Amino acid sequence: MKKSSDENNSSETARSAGLIGTWPIAILLILAAIFLVLEVKTKPPEGRDDLVDWIKLFTPQVFVYVFGVLLVTWCKFDMRRAVLIIVVSAAIFRIVLVPQFPSQLSSDIFRYVWDGRVQMAGINPYRYIPSDEHLSFLQSDPVYPGINRRDYAHTIYPPAAQMIFLSVCAIWPSVTGMKAAMVLLDLLTILLLIKLLRRLGMNPALVLIYASHPLIIWEFAQSGHLDAAVITLVVAAHWARLNNRNVWTGILLGLATITKFQPIILFPSLWRKWDWKMPVALTLTVIAGYIPYIKVGWKVFGFLPSYFSEEGFINGSRFYILNRAQQFLAFPSWAFLLLAAALMGSLALSFVLLKESSSVAFLKRSLAIVSSWTLIISPVHAWYGCWMIPFLCFTPWVGLIYYSCSLAYTHLFWLGEVWPWLPSRIWDWQYRITFLLLIIQAAYVTVKRSRKTGGTAKLLK
Repeated sequence: MKKSSDENNSSETARSAGLIGTWPIAILLILAAIFLVLEVKTKPPEGRDDLVDWIKLFTPQVFVYVFGVLLVTWCKFDMRRAVLIIVVSAAIFRIVLVPQFPSQLSSDIFRYVWDGRVQMAGINPYRYIPSDEHLSFLQSDPVYPGINRRDYAHTIYPPAAQMIFLSVCAIWPSVTGMKAAMVLLDLLTILLLIKLLRRLGMNPALVLIYASHPLIIWEFAQSGHLDAAVITLVVAAHWARLNNRNVWTGILLGLATITKFQPIILFPSLWRKWDWKMPVALTLTVIAGYIPYIKVGWKVFGFLPSYFSEEGFINGSRFYILNRAQQFLAFPSWAFLLLAAALMGSLALSFVLLKESSSVAFLKRSLAIVSSWTLIISPVHAWYGCWMIPFLCFTPWVGLIYYSCSLAYTHLFWLGEVWPWLPSRIWDWQYRITFLLLIIQAAYVTVKRSRKTGGTAKLLK
């Protein structure tokens, strides 16, 4: 009788385990199907008047995504099947958008293709603005009319970005080719994140946080943003760091930096104390990247100095925190910039001095750096916040997941000419809710950990 009872209990346990592993998989498949239907029905906005219709169909995709995040965070899975579903569905979500023509969401990809074709013609891309008469033989190209700032701005993209543009145009010199390249890099990022999660003993299904993020899918597969390449290099640098490949960490961070500058702020979280190989490799990579283009002198930095002024970095108009502070007191932009620099510097110094208490600590620190940077600069271009999202796979902070989804709504800033109050309203609900959620979760985590450790120092260790 006892043996029979044990067999029944074992059978019941097996059925329960099967049920636990099966129904989340079924829900995951249903969510992927719903997301795909919504995505296919969502017509990219051809002009500003279409933005409201686009966001109405984008919003349900966000809700489906959030449900998926809750599912992989809280439920037990057959991990192999779950990861397979996530990767295959992520690939499908991206592939269906690649053939679409770039929309009102962004026209940056036209400059990518243009820079690649200029280099194919044997001309330094930093030498002339697109409308220059020296490039008249290329101005009949279909991408030329779509280039933003073509009448006054030299290219802003650093050397590694230019090498990517050249490589793609050597194989498939078109907008679709450039988008396909960014999608391939994006899929490589997903595979690297899975390897990182498995190596750290974490749930690999958490890759859904990045792989199925609607902002990532639309900004990279539909708009073809270069940030896809930046994220691949940044994640690869973290993989190298986890494997104690200090030279490769420096090379990959260097390549990321000369693809889109801002990854250099990750140096404090990637550097191992007293190691000299990583900073030397980084420095040499940056120098080597600039050598092929250096003949144009200071033009190698392109439109960057003017861009800072045009985008409101200098007068402070782009900073949400500063804008709200100035409603209550006279707070000059230079003072805000100094405070912001002091905050980022203090964060960097603490990461250099504090000892890491776990193998995942450096990834948490990278999230702290990138999210702080992003919240400070308060980007009005949604894709500027995309490089924060891969780190959420390792520390899924609710406030930052909310914030990353809300960035898509900055596309509605284009409608500020019709509804002047709209950008301010979007900013308020975007940042107020984000800060509230971050404060609540930080308080919860601090209290929970202080009971075990007697302090808060381990929050970012």
